[in-house]
Amino acid sequence: MSKVAEERGQSLLEVLISILFLGAILLMSLNFMAAGIRGNSRGREMSAAAYLAQEILETMKTIDFEDLSGFDGFVTGGGLPAQEPARTICSEWEGNVQGELPLGLGEIDVDVTGSRARISVVVKWVDGVNKERQVRYETLIANRA
Repeated sequence: MSKVAEERGQSLLEVLISILFLGAILLMSLNFMAAGIRGNSRGREMSAAAYLAQEILETMKTIDFEDLSGFDGFVTGGGLPAQEPARTICSEWEGNVQGELPLGLGEIDVDVTGSRARISVVVKWVDGVNKERQVRYETLIANRA
């Protein structure tokens, strides 16, 4: 066999090995990209849940103290509170929770003691790996009257 024929065969073998090597690198890169996308999705969901919990708390701070008990025991997907303004506020918040988070669920608990109300808001959802996640915020609101 001539030297030229041997060199062509080696070049073809080198090209095939290079293609296999690049293919393996590409597959590893795709795994890293997929993990990054999953991480971004979880971060977006966590941010949305935190925003939704803070949003309802801030809204509740702006209404009359006497109306806070109307929010007690509200759970999204269940019945809306009977009295206003809790009914309208909870209806809008329910749509936001269910629209922003996969299998989103929100809960509000209000405990009024004298001139203070302790409010707890929990927002739950199921992430991309079927794990239940939640954020919980609590605050105290004093009667300003």
